[in-house]
Amino acid sequence: MWLRDSLPNDLTHEDTTAPIARVMIYGYGSSVANSNNFQNLEDLSTSFYNSLLALARAPTAKPIIFVAHSLGGLIVKQALITLSKSKNEDDLKLVKATYGIVFFGVPHDGMDISSLIPMVRDGPNRFLIESISHVNSQILSIQQREFHAALGDQGDSEIFCFYETEKSPTAHKDENGDWSMLGPKACLVTKSSATHCRSWERGPEHTCAISRTHSEMVKFGPQDHEYHKARERLIGLARRAVVAQHGKQSADVKSSKYHWMVPFERNEGFVGREDILRLLLKRTPPSTQPDACQRTVIQGLGGVGKTQIALEAAYRLRDTDNSCSVFWVPAVDATTFENAYRDIGQQLGVAGLDDDKADIKALVQAAMNDEDAGRWLLIIDNADDPELMFGLGGLARYLPCSMKGSILFTTRTREVMERLDVHSAGVIKAAKMSQEEAREMMRTRLTETHMQDTASTDGLLDFLDHLPLAIRQASAYMHKTGISTVRYLEYCRSSDITLVKLLSRDFEDRGRYEGIKNPVATTWLISFEHISRDSPRAGEYLRFMCFLAERNIPVSLLPLADDELEVDEAVGMLEAYGFITRLEDGMSVEMHRLDGGEYRGREDASRDARAKGEGTWEGASVYTY
Repeated sequence: MWLRDSLPNDLTHEDTTAPIARVMIYGYGSSVANSNNFQNLEDLSTSFYNSLLALARAPTAKPIIFVAHSLGGLIVKQALITLSKSKNEDDLKLVKATYGIVFFGVPHDGMDISSLIPMVRDGPNRFLIESISHVNSQILSIQQREFHAALGDQGDSEIFCFYETEKSPTAHKDENGDWSMLGPKACLVTKSSATHCRSWERGPEHTCAISRTHSEMVKFGPQDHEYHKARERLIGLARRAVVAQHGKQSADVKSSKYHWMVPFERNEGFVGREDILRLLLKRTPPSTQPDACQRTVIQGLGGVGKTQIALEAAYRLRDTDNSCSVFWVPAVDATTFENAYRDIGQQLGVAGLDDDKADIKALVQAAMNDEDAGRWLLIIDNADDPELMFGLGGLARYLPCSMKGSILFTTRTREVMERLDVHSAGVIKAAKMSQEEAREMMRTRLTETHMQDTASTDGLLDFLDHLPLAIRQASAYMHKTGISTVRYLEYCRSSDITLVKLLSRDFEDRGRYEGIKNPVATTWLISFEHISRDSPRAGEYLRFMCFLAERNIPVSLLPLADDELEVDEAVGMLEAYGFITRLEDGMSVEMHRLDGGEYRGREDASRDARAKGEGTWEGASVYTY
């Protein structure tokens, strides 16, 4: 079937082979003889209209092109007339989205039904057949007048009409009383009727002959010359629809309350994570859940790439729906949060921001709650500290809530995720990269010379636990020093102190907050400080496990606690922060390689420093991975 097998592959961008259209097929009951169906044209169009509503509720409006044959074209026209008269927002969205229609043998002024009447006799479908007659059909006359303005003025949409140029066999009843299309041949839909649509589209540039009968004019085979005619018209129509949509979106953005407040450039080296991005683009647009301010959380180990995933999702949302504002707020501390809110308030024109006594966060929250703020996605990045988010004067109390809004959080902390009260479908776990994703990420930062030893490259990626931040830092170091993956892996394995030195190296990164360091060691320290503050027992367990083998650590081996509940809570916190993974038996855990080496290396360095009378561990900072 050409609509399914050929057309989707033919509708591509002019300069690439990338597809630009998705083809959906709609069918309806159209039998004539012995039918028990008494639907009329309005009934058929209503069924079709209801099947279109799913398109109106899609997160982003995309241009629609209808392709219809014979009676199907009349159904499409009647449905569009109904939509254009509606005051419902979804209905009007569908009308605005309709860019074009391609009609094949559609009887705008009726068709020859003389051989069909004997078939239906006085059956329930006789009224439908008579309503499409070329002899003074009142229904078609009314439809023609109303459809003329249904899609707007000239230039708002395009319609192309194909007409048949071969006579069709008519209905014939044989001696056994069976009906077949073997009767005398006749032209069922004339050129005049098939091309009588809108007054400004009756010239040769909007019409074309198909050398087929009425029923065969939409049946094409491989290398079919008649298909080439239809294909070229549809390709041109589809490409113009895409261009028109981009122009319309640009105009809409200029006239709408659209704001883009994202502090980082797009990460050119971003790779993989397509499954997560598909989920985010399905959930985060405000129109996805029109009756709530939807919340979504990306939760995962520090350094696993949560910020970069959120950043790519923001840019992809902008690419597909640039009428939706995007606001970015780092929850690093109360000051950065308030400064970001102040910037948002200035963009929204919030009054009172200069008042020293004003509660900036509350003012901006109220402004974003108001529908006048338009549609928006708010990204709260690095919402890692439960005390900062939910303690006295916590930042969570200033989160806006609007039916036109949606909030995306990134956090490494399970407690924050749980206290945000996000539906389970909105919790997206960011796991470590696959081997192929990790290799591709390193390849975007290094040359083939650095990575020519495949075994060492894969060994290094395994050692770095496929952690994006660690890969980014290692790549930056190798690029700066010119060493290969072989040499870097040797350094990592040489000693824990050397490993700490490597993990503590800072590197240039345009995708970080101002004044923030980015090394992998930083994220370990941040998490360790949070754990030690909130659960001293969990901190004790972490220090203890760093000096054990990383695999299959029995929980029973951990230092005694007051009771089993305290043990479970401490182990659960370490698991929530991503330091350990509980094995299937539930009685053992394993620790991530970098975490153990990081702690042991710092202990060794601290011991050496104490022996020399020097300071010990540096304070922690925040990273954006």
